[in-house]
Amino acid sequence: MIFDPNGKPVDYRFLEINPAFEKQTGMYNAQGKLMRDLAPNHEAHWFEIYGQVALTGEPVHFENEAKALGRHYDVRAYRVGGQRLMTPPSTARSRPSRPAGYANTPATHRSLP
Repeated sequence: MIFDPNGKPVDYRFLEINPAFEKQTGMYNAQGKLMRDLAPNHEAHWFEIYGQVALTGEPVHFENEAKALGRHYDVRAYRVGGQRLMTPPSTARSRPSRPAGYANTPATHRSLP
């Protein structure tokens, strides 16, 4: 995770990737690159959620949209040392799995037990 001088999470770098990551995200050769360089319009909520995990060590499970990538994800995120995160392979969909009436509601976000 990368934080600004005020401690706000503003970006993250992909330290390790695999073929499943490339298939799920559509981002190739991302290892070592910053998310903002790959998808400049990536939504702030991703940085905020991952920043909380990095700072608190509290794992989370959530479903959210990544408009810049044209996908929805069911994600589990864990801190694995310092401010490094691990997000095991998740479910990626081109559209939300929620019923149509829920399309405009905030994504679920909860800590894992």
